Amino acid sequence: MTPAGTIYSREQTERWLSWMARHLRRQGRTIFLLERIDETWLGSHARKLLYLGIFAVVFTLTVGSVLWAFDELSVQLDSRSGACEEEQDAVAWSFWWLGTFLWASTAGVLTWFRPGWLPSSWLRLDPGRWWSAVVDLTAYWLIWIGIWGMMYLTGCGELGRPVLIGLMTVVVYGFRYGLSHIRRVPTVEKLAWSWMQAFSGLFYGLLIGAAVWVVYWLDWRDCVSDTWRHLGLYLPIAGVSGFLARGLCMQIVEKSRPNEGTRRSLDNALRAGALIGPVVGLVCWPAFHFTLGDDSGELSAAEGAVLFGALGAVIAALWFGGMDFLRHWMLRLALTGVAPRRWKKFLKYAAGIGLLRRAGGGFMFIHRFVLDHFADRESVATGS
Repeated sequence: MTPAGTIYSREQTERWLSWMARHLRRQGRTIFLLERIDETWLGSHARKLLYLGIFAVVFTLTVGSVLWAFDELSVQLDSRSGACEEEQDAVAWSFWWLGTFLWASTAGVLTWFRPGWLPSSWLRLDPGRWWSAVVDLTAYWLIWIGIWGMMYLTGCGELGRPVLIGLMTVVVYGFRYGLSHIRRVPTVEKLAWSWMQAFSGLFYGLLIGAAVWVVYWLDWRDCVSDTWRHLGLYLPIAGVSGFLARGLCMQIVEKSRPNEGTRRSLDNALRAGALIGPVVGLVCWPAFHFTLGDDSGELSAAEGAVLFGALGAVIAALWFGGMDFLRHWMLRLALTGVAPRRWKKFLKYAAGIGLLRRAGGGFMFIHRFVLDHFADRESVATGS
């Protein structure tokens, strides 16, 4: 029986089921999970370019804005940054957006449209080999340096801080995802807590905090004589952030509803942001107050703590599922026209007419012969 209120034509049903069957067979899977759709499902170069454009814009509006906010708040918080006239202002948001957009576009082209002259192992992370991750992350940082170098030569923006902030971003990104995240859409599951992971995060956080202090020292060593005081600022903030970011971990749970993984990603992103943001703010206030004292620039210690707490909440939300949620919907948008817009209703409709059946949180064809039948129809239609 056809589900009430949901009617698809025979041509639409056959086309979408054939498209789904072809990709399932290519990947050697029989169960279709909506949250498992990734960039390999895009197919044509036109679809990849469309997705790349959407990805670059969303990445710019999220990550680019976070980097600009970090740079702006850091400069405003410390009034001693005005000791160097040429470095009194933070890099404008427009330059951060432009640099991030160019980086995301360039990295995406090299990843999804690999030129023949690139080695097959370049920009392809091997999780089992740490040196492979280091090489790949370094390659992405060099792309960032090249983009900001060209912008600097053309008179757009400043070079020092963006390059060093880019290095920190790449390192943090590597700890969280690795470069394989660009090609897969992992879905965040249930949030849990691990003390072992938390203490390892504390260790890495202290290392990153020390690296941030080195960035500060390199940037202001000619203007500020007591840059060592900022160790009391960067170490506790980075240590607590690493403690929370690594302590909160993901546990895989069995999915019972369609697209449950994507919904869990959004839910966990909101929960992590609501938890980590206030904690970061509470840690920032005494750190700002006792490290900077009355020399707190345009922002007071309390104002800086609130703003950095809000920034920490945004970063935590993106870290714990927010970016995965956004990328899933970016893929759905790029697939408009070749896939149904309302996937759940279509899948339930196909199950209602006896072509699919529920399998936990996904759907599968009622028989392997049915999957092969639809996959072969698509192959004939496309001439592949």
